[in-house]
Amino acid sequence: MRGYNSERMHGWKGWGLVTAIGLLSACGGDGKAGTMAIDSMNIELDDGFTYLVLEGRGFGEDAPQVVLTRVSDAETWTLPVSEFSSVRIRAALPATLSADWYVVEVRTLAGEVEAPLLALSGQDGADGVHCWDLDGDGEADLATEDRNGDGTVTVEDCKGTGAPGLHCWDLDGDGTQDASEDVNDDGLWNVLDCRGPAGADGFTSLLLLEDEPAGGSCPYGGSRLSIGIDWDRDGVLEGNEIDQVEFFCNGDGSGQDGLASLVTLSPEPAGANCPAGGKKIESGLDADRDGVLDPGEVASVSYICAGEIVNVLPEAPGANCAAGGMRVETGIDHNGSGVLDPGEIATVDFICHGIDGMAGTDGSTTLVTVQAEAPGSNCAYGGSLVRSGLDLNDNGVLDAGEETASAYLCHGADGAAGTDGLSSLVRVENEAPGPNCANGGTVIYAGLDDNLNGLLEAGEIDHTSFVCRGATGPAGSDGATSLIRLTDEPAGAHCAEGGTAIQVGLDTDADGVLDPGEITSTAYVCHGSDGTAYVCDEGEIRYVLCGLGNTGEQRQECDASHNWINVGTCDFGEDTSSCPAISLGFTQLTATAPSFACASHSVVAHGGELWVFDGNNVHHSPDGVSWTQEADAPYPAARCYHNAVSWLGKIWILAGDDGLNDVWSFEHGGAGWVREVAVAPFQERERAAAVVFLGDLYLMGGESTASYNSLNDIWRTSDGLLWTQVAAHAPWSVREGLGASILGSELTVVFGYPADDVWRSPDGNTWYQVVQDVEPLASRRAPLVTYDNRLWSLGGWATDAWFSEDGVTWCQGNESLGFLTGAWNAAVLFNGQIVLVGSSGQIYAAAY
Repeated sequence: MRGYNSERMHGWKGWGLVTAIGLLSACGGDGKAGTMAIDSMNIELDDGFTYLVLEGRGFGEDAPQVVLTRVSDAETWTLPVSEFSSVRIRAALPATLSADWYVVEVRTLAGEVEAPLLALSGQDGADGVHCWDLDGDGEADLATEDRNGDGTVTVEDCKGTGAPGLHCWDLDGDGTQDASEDVNDDGLWNVLDCRGPAGADGFTSLLLLEDEPAGGSCPYGGSRLSIGIDWDRDGVLEGNEIDQVEFFCNGDGSGQDGLASLVTLSPEPAGANCPAGGKKIESGLDADRDGVLDPGEVASVSYICAGEIVNVLPEAPGANCAAGGMRVETGIDHNGSGVLDPGEIATVDFICHGIDGMAGTDGSTTLVTVQAEAPGSNCAYGGSLVRSGLDLNDNGVLDAGEETASAYLCHGADGAAGTDGLSSLVRVENEAPGPNCANGGTVIYAGLDDNLNGLLEAGEIDHTSFVCRGATGPAGSDGATSLIRLTDEPAGAHCAEGGTAIQVGLDTDADGVLDPGEITSTAYVCHGSDGTAYVCDEGEIRYVLCGLGNTGEQRQECDASHNWINVGTCDFGEDTSSCPAISLGFTQLTATAPSFACASHSVVAHGGELWVFDGNNVHHSPDGVSWTQEADAPYPAARCYHNAVSWLGKIWILAGDDGLNDVWSFEHGGAGWVREVAVAPFQERERAAAVVFLGDLYLMGGESTASYNSLNDIWRTSDGLLWTQVAAHAPWSVREGLGASILGSELTVVFGYPADDVWRSPDGNTWYQVVQDVEPLASRRAPLVTYDNRLWSLGGWATDAWFSEDGVTWCQGNESLGFLTGAWNAAVLFNGQIVLVGSSGQIYAAAY
């Protein structure tokens, strides 16, 4: 069993009720498996956690399952097992147990057995004071404490010592128990129905579309789109509330105008498109030229929902908009900065200008389709077929007769250790007088050594050039001889991989040597780059800067796996002298959430709800308290240790154990489940990191499910279909269970197993190390989120929380979370809080 027996797993936080444990009459004897039996049970406290220790025989060598059932209400817990052998099992007890009787059952591959009843008892604390006990004597005094005069002293009398006031549940103040005031629907009107008034509405994002007269912004007039926040809540976008302005200008009027591009805005009620309501944007071409966007002219519809931020940017003419237009980016301002950061972009839409026509009817739309190409004659290792053409029948489908061009994007062959690039070769020969050189000279042949024999053969020549002698003068001495000198060119500015320098000039002193002063021109023939299967050669040594804000250097050596390994000292990551006193407060949302099928699952915030994907089970919740189960996903039920990301208006599922490297998307209320890529070019993996950065989706690191080797490659996609390998081996070392998030404008990768460093990148391609050897967080497998402009590493195998404002200095915010998240907990930012989902189903919200 991977994970549980390789590192120590803590139990739940110890609870102070346990004072005795008793064994009564046996319920299972020596068990159902003949030789398997439980001989004794004990309670152990270790590092503040409480464990149940079972000793017996016949448990076997495989991981057991320990099930605890309370006798009074049959509530059941499956206990995390931290240690096991054939004669001893150690399992963590939950922190929520009450004093009661429990049945303990052990299930293994060898069989099942029940232990004698387990009795857990606790010591009662001192009695508190009833809210109606005004004098604190513990007695119900009718004369003074029966505030409502009903002859009894209960919580209904909790109104203070003044004149009888209104019940807190009496929302309309009429003294009558109205149906609407039974808030919790239990048939009673009491303090359990008391609630405060509704909070103030959030601020609305407004858009204003107006005519723009001819002038500096639009020489021939057009439209102005203003966007901003309705700070004074009056429903009107005023001048001081405008954050962005975009112009859509008319043509110059020459020739017949093309169809105008129209945009309309209308309110969108709360519903499936916008949970809290918002705005509906419709756009299309004005086919009947009446200045109104009719229903049949609508080409695209998008929504800007309450709570979202919108960026409207110019879009240059190109693939997205042939005649240019605007790019509309939308997303939720999770970190409350008032700015839509790259990692917060959820959808991207384009509103394109129409193209002026010369005359006659409108041109047909250009369509492009992309489909997978199986290995074969077109692509030896498979790839994609890209087809394009004009939609002549305007049906929105690229039919067979409409295709005008096609191209194949083929995968490269997998390399076990990479192949060296082909060398450039140069051959110089004499050229006899003739059409190429009237007076003779030299011919220079250049090309790649395709057959790797070190000779430039006739079929390998790619370039030919001539250096000709000057004509003989009519009289006098012979002209100077043209000389050529070839020298090796080291790797550098002229040739990144080295090559040959070709120097040419006239032998003016007739000594047969091309002296430096006689050189008239220099050209370079450069070697091709070697293959990039490995990042370095074994035994190679280099020095790199220690990190941001540190002037020292870190010595690195290349190991047998061709990865850079840090050697020496660069330990500047544990200075906590400047740490602010910040900690998170945790609120348990759900103690018994829907049953999760995996020890590791993924959680995303999407469409105003929390979504949990484990195995092929799908659950979602608007608040983390009440949950709804969707139909099972169509991929295998064994899909654990995978990644889920909210991106481009969908939820994307990537990788996972059981040898998976396909890509799925899920659109709730729309297309549903779609298998976007059956076999992605990236290697199958589990416990990787997936994050949206600069509008693209990145997949990094993890562990191969086939070889159990950790990875450090980086892959990127802009559409979920075509994937590009950014790096076969990142400069950071191999790791699984790593954390990834966006801090400021940079992508950050932290820790993982086995690692204790932090790396950042401004573009996903170039990386620099900001801290080395953060010893307290070494080999930490934990989710990473950005909350209040700070990175937070939460739980995982540990039970604490750490934060950093720059990725360099790490501070312990919570010494103990107060609960065990489990081996592979998940975390996401939701409604301004961090939401943690533990591997056993507990769900917590965390905030300052």
